[in-house]
Amino acid sequence: MENREAQALWLLPIAYVVVDRVMGFVMWQLIMVSGETSAMTTAFSLVLSVATALAAACLCVYGHYRLAGPLPVRRAAVMSAIAIPIFVVAGLATLGIANTVRYFSMAPAQAILHYAIGFAALPLAALILASKHPPAAQSAAPAGTAPPPPPSSMGVVLLRVAVGLLSVGLFLGGILFVILILAFGGSHMSNEDYRIMFATLAAIVVFGFCFLCAVGVFRRFLKVARVVVAAVAIPFAAYALIEGGEEGVLAVVGIGVYVAFFWAMCRGMEAKP
Repeated sequence: MENREAQALWLLPIAYVVVDRVMGFVMWQLIMVSGETSAMTTAFSLVLSVATALAAACLCVYGHYRLAGPLPVRRAAVMSAIAIPIFVVAGLATLGIANTVRYFSMAPAQAILHYAIGFAALPLAALILASKHPPAAQSAAPAGTAPPPPPSSMGVVLLRVAVGLLSVGLFLGGILFVILILAFGGSHMSNEDYRIMFATLAAIVVFGFCFLCAVGVFRRFLKVARVVVAAVAIPFAAYALIEGGEEGVLAVVGIGVYVAFFWAMCRGMEAKP
């Protein structure tokens, strides 16, 4: 078992990066073939990063569970730290040195956010998949026996990781947006700027709360949490529908999907003892 864990410490980060990069490449190629190149926006790139990191992390953490047992969160963080330079090397191999330098110089916040998502995915997946039993109780099982069953169904795990990653990404994006408003607006902000900023701050609080729910901090309050999040989403959806036009409709769909994911996640977590 120790030999498998030692091998996984180096092999899993490599597998994580390879799966993430391959899935991202396939998605971009499908978009190019479909001709919907207008969809290649910064926001879509962020969503794609979250989706591929989510899928890759789930596969790798579950693979570690099957081969070497449950993956502790600290060990997953170490693996993420190992994966970051591998991500950089993969970026250099696919983009080239000149394009990579240009990317970091022209869009540093976006680059940092993408790498932050890549770093957070493995520990978050490991945290959500972690068993409630202490490691000593797990290691006390007789040699040759199968590892204990996963603590949650795969559907609930995927929902928790999805909500957690989306919440972290939107939380960080909201903070960045507020910083940009303050940087460019300064003391000359209009009433509309203040309304947008306060609405963004409210969204940041909600996304942070949803992340804490996803990792199990507010497990006792999930029934109330899902109602509160749905209620808070209503005025945001109404404003987007009234003021946003066609893009507002897409925003309403996105809000609805997020609330549906959060609602389903809460119900799945409530079903656990």
